[in-house]
Amino acid sequence: MFVLKDDAKKFEKGALELLKSYNLPDVVEEITVSFEKAEADEVTLSFDGKNAVIKGTIPANFYRMLCTLATHLSKSGEPLEVKESFSFSLFGNMIDCSRNSVLTVEAVKKYIRYLASFGMNMMMLYTEDTYEVENYPYFGAYRGRYTKEELKEIDDYADMFGIEVIPCIQTLAHLKTALRWPVFDSISDTDDILLVGNEDTYKFVEAEIKAISSCLRSKRVHVGMDEAQRLGLGSYLHKNGYRPQQEIILEHLTRVQKICESMGLETIIWSDMFFRVLSPTGGYYQIPEGVDTFPFDFSKKCHLTYWDYYHNDYEHYKRFLSLHLDADKDCYFAGGGWTWNGLCPSFDKAFITSKPGVKAAKAVGVPNVFCTMWQDNGAETSQSAGIPSVLYFAELGYADSDVDMDVFSDKLLFLTGLPFESYKLMGEMDNVPGRRDDRPEVTTTKYALYQDPMIGLYDAHIRGTHLTEHYTKLAKAFENLKYKNKLTQYYEELAKALTIKAELGINLTDAYKAGDKERLEKLAGEDIPLCIEHLEKARELREEIWLSESKPFGFEIIDIRFNGVIGRLCYANRRINDYIEGETDRLLELEEERIYANPYCKDEPLYVNQWDKIASACSFVGV
Repeated sequence: MFVLKDDAKKFEKGALELLKSYNLPDVVEEITVSFEKAEADEVTLSFDGKNAVIKGTIPANFYRMLCTLATHLSKSGEPLEVKESFSFSLFGNMIDCSRNSVLTVEAVKKYIRYLASFGMNMMMLYTEDTYEVENYPYFGAYRGRYTKEELKEIDDYADMFGIEVIPCIQTLAHLKTALRWPVFDSISDTDDILLVGNEDTYKFVEAEIKAISSCLRSKRVHVGMDEAQRLGLGSYLHKNGYRPQQEIILEHLTRVQKICESMGLETIIWSDMFFRVLSPTGGYYQIPEGVDTFPFDFSKKCHLTYWDYYHNDYEHYKRFLSLHLDADKDCYFAGGGWTWNGLCPSFDKAFITSKPGVKAAKAVGVPNVFCTMWQDNGAETSQSAGIPSVLYFAELGYADSDVDMDVFSDKLLFLTGLPFESYKLMGEMDNVPGRRDDRPEVTTTKYALYQDPMIGLYDAHIRGTHLTEHYTKLAKAFENLKYKNKLTQYYEELAKALTIKAELGINLTDAYKAGDKERLEKLAGEDIPLCIEHLEKARELREEIWLSESKPFGFEIIDIRFNGVIGRLCYANRRINDYIEGETDRLLELEEERIYANPYCKDEPLYVNQWDKIASACSFVGV
């Protein structure tokens, strides 16, 4: 269908790989595609019906416009003119492969094709302990860690599209799953922070960096160092006495940076631990007005990453990004795709934070920008459900004004088989009554699903919010979708289960306190079995989705959570039947007063993203 001419031929291998993955109609006439070097930031496509001329400055620009042309041709053969701009050095996506879901090599390749089609030229793989490190067999054990061969295969594939794969690891904190093993006790400060100053710590860090960087072409490595608020307060304190965290982390950064320099690598870090010293409260985003300079001198080989997925205010992003540029002219901005919002993505939150963030990054001249796809608390939301967030982020990067949502949805449909209408319903799961437009990051679906039906930890918050009606409407909407796949089927079954489960605890409590055994009998005999039926279907679909994109390790957590709900529903059924049949004269669980889990947030839905804080008020860990 496409014949690449002149300078476009250098992209032939990548173009053929993309075109194989595109669902294009058969056409009789060939279309020639040529590429010309553009002036400055210009990215254009000119198609007259037979010949296409793409102008840009990097391979990512070419692949983006090739996708734009293919998307157009899937609907029409009419002429097309597209004019965009691109001003970043690195523009990409970070995939979280540490929160139990380690994507398979084939799944990563699929995401690489997406990034190329979006016009991105960088991908970070966030791997806390999910890669092999020689002489450290417990590092990433039973977690689905990548082998060196797998990482090299990923890197080779990305290079075909001009995409740089940057390792994104941890060399200070966020290492809880690794440090759980007794073999790491000697280099542990706390249960998730390494012991600074210990020579064995730096042997380990050097082994980490050498292992991951040796598999990839990139001469950059993101070494983490974020959210280490308990730094120096564990074993370090006992060995060395109290020392200000600022001094400890600077000492550690210096050691880690020297390791990187010895390997010819540029160091990238998250900036929060350094910015917190500017705040009287220790908050990352609470820097007092009037502070307009950064107190640390970062060399050109250590670069800061400002991560912010929370604010809706353009001026806030401008100020904080300017602070970072003052310290490091080659800094990074990390926005967020909000795939860590419990069981479903929050596109509303992703869009209202990405728009001012990317716009501000352009305005102040931040050279490197990427969208994070975190998977907090067990990767309950599939990475594939978050594709719209990455595409929207990419469209912002190229747009001269607002994102054209029709073009955006057309690209989604062309690349994934689903238009935004189908994805949007997934995000609507948490768009519950009472949710504020400026604070869409709520997790009602998560606590409505996982809370125990007999205990009802969150029933006080759910009462009066009409969740049954909410999920009933969504279940019907999923049923009526024109475009469906396993992902939409999963959310349809989840919505159907929640039409019963969301208010089940309230219905059980009310019927019990009213002495309405007939109502209890219906709940136990009809509602609970139907809820279990939908949950079992949802669990099976989630398993299929997981195994289609991730290694099997980590799914046991999702399995335990779903089957825990099913098991407790079976328990509730038995308890209610015992009460109805006179085997027990009281249901003490239903007599417990339903108090607010968060008494400071009574009038709006909650953000609670820790499963253990939802499933029970009793202890899951400890003694």
